[in-house]
Amino acid sequence: VVVVVVAAASAHASHVQMDSQRLRAAALSDDTSKLLEEERRLDADIALLQQSLQEMAENPDSAALGFVTFDDIRSLPSMRGETVMAIKAPPGTCLKVPDPDEGMTGGRRRYQVFLKSENGEPIDVYLISDESGPPPSSQQQQQQPP
Repeated sequence: VVVVVVAAASAHASHVQMDSQRLRAAALSDDTSKLLEEERRLDADIALLQQSLQEMAENPDSAALGFVTFDDIRSLPSMRGETVMAIKAPPGTCLKVPDPDEGMTGGRRRYQVFLKSENGEPIDVYLISDESGPPPSSQQQQQQPP
């Protein structure tokens, strides 16, 4: 008789375990459905923003409005206390930033930035610092990257 009770208890435990697994599977399925719906919404938002950016880029009236100001950049909390360079360059410009420790000794670092325009168009570089006002204009140096 005891064996039957144990077998019945074992069958009950097995049934409870199966119900628990079904509940977890249903919860995971529900979570997956919600995540897929959120992904669809985000994809739609991204597509809309890409279309808007494309339309703005192709509209000559919008081209004059595509800029940020010195104060816009300085007001960003993540940029406070940082040295920031703003670069206005034509499409296809190559930017190289060598390792600042390369060739240096004694813990010294040398920071360099090399910019090269594919078609020789000018590149404007602005240093944005909390200590100084906006620079009047950029200065270009003709130096080839190493």
